[in-house]
Amino acid sequence: MSLTVHHEGVDSSTHPTKAQFGDVAGEFRALVSEAGIYDLSSRSRILLTGSDRTRWLNGMVTNNIRDLQPGYGVYAFLLNPQGHILGDLYAYNRGEALLVDTDQVQVEKILAVFDKYIIMDDVEVTNVTERHATIGIAGPKSSDLLHAAGFEVPELKPLQFAETTWQQVGATLIRGDNPCVESFELLLAPADLDKARQALIEAGAKSVGTDALNFLRIASGIPRYGVDIRERDLPQETEHGSHGRQTDAPVAHPCWIEPRLVEVEPRRQHLLDTLVEARHEQASNARVSHGCELR
Repeated sequence: MSLTVHHEGVDSSTHPTKAQFGDVAGEFRALVSEAGIYDLSSRSRILLTGSDRTRWLNGMVTNNIRDLQPGYGVYAFLLNPQGHILGDLYAYNRGEALLVDTDQVQVEKILAVFDKYIIMDDVEVTNVTERHATIGIAGPKSSDLLHAAGFEVPELKPLQFAETTWQQVGATLIRGDNPCVESFELLLAPADLDKARQALIEAGAKSVGTDALNFLRIASGIPRYGVDIRERDLPQETEHGSHGRQTDAPVAHPCWIEPRLVEVEPRRQHLLDTLVEARHEQASNARVSHGCELR
């Protein structure tokens, strides 16, 4: 039996996240027609080790951890005994451990749930958020820009990851699961973050903030826990069903930017008008391999 929860210090103040960089419409266009890079310090990571880790986590979430192959991840809901959603997370099989990725605002609650349900299980839980810094990159030119910046980019399926090197520095490259645009996450040592970001910007990526990312999320039809999904919801009541997001097959519907899909404050109406115009401007070059179209 192991009932251990380790906390490695988390100081989010050292990782500022910007809402925008002065041109939200331009940032959105980069995400759907070129490539945008963004800060992911709002994500937290939990390492699960111990011989019972797979069976234990599989019993608490909505997706299949038991059959998850090394090098792959899944998206899932964390449930209470009554089947209500307590949070959402990604779980990656790193072979010797499971890596759980979740929003920073959820991490303390998820750690408390994990602690509560380790009973007679050989499971060790460690908050490893500060071990890595993470950069996101999204857009149809993401792979090309990563190559141009010197990163090796193997062919990856959604939520598949690979260990790679960049300028003699180790990094983990994760393929994202957005159904409408190609996306990746780079996990690096914190000391290498600024150098990697600068290399991507010099290769042509545009810095984007959380406002543009939120518009992309809405356009792609991806619900957010705490906004579109509530704690009292049951998994089958969400758009993505009992397992969460489906990442192993293309979506059947196009991804659109429409006025009726985006509710904004009056002061942001000009931005919305610009994004609706971008629907027509970018229709010809925003198609991606999943058969989705931002138009």
